[in-house]
Amino acid sequence: MRAGNLRKNAQFQTNITLSDGMGGVTDGWATQFTQRARLSPVRGKEKVEGGDLTAQATFKLTVRMSVQARTVTEEWRVVIDGANYNIRSIINPDERGKALEMVVEGGVAV
Repeated sequence: MRAGNLRKNAQFQTNITLSDGMGGVTDGWATQFTQRARLSPVRGKEKVEGGDLTAQATFKLTVRMSVQARTVTEEWRVVIDGANYNIRSIINPDERGKALEMVVEGGVAV
């Protein structure tokens, strides 16, 4: 994989529980690491939910294999250019440990 193809900064985030300072807790997201990635569209669709039209898009996210990238699971999310993407699946396409491919979905509730 050529470095020139990795044009996006991808922030990989995990869900954390934060104290609200008043004895309660709230869920939030914390960036664990940032890595260069390639984001390629796969398909898109629109649907009506509660009377509102929403757009969803599926992408393939490719990153180089790293110690940090190996820790990512489907419970994480990725933020690219201010947009949130849910991670749906993660594979090692060449089975040689050079890259990871993730199917990510944008335009959906986290």
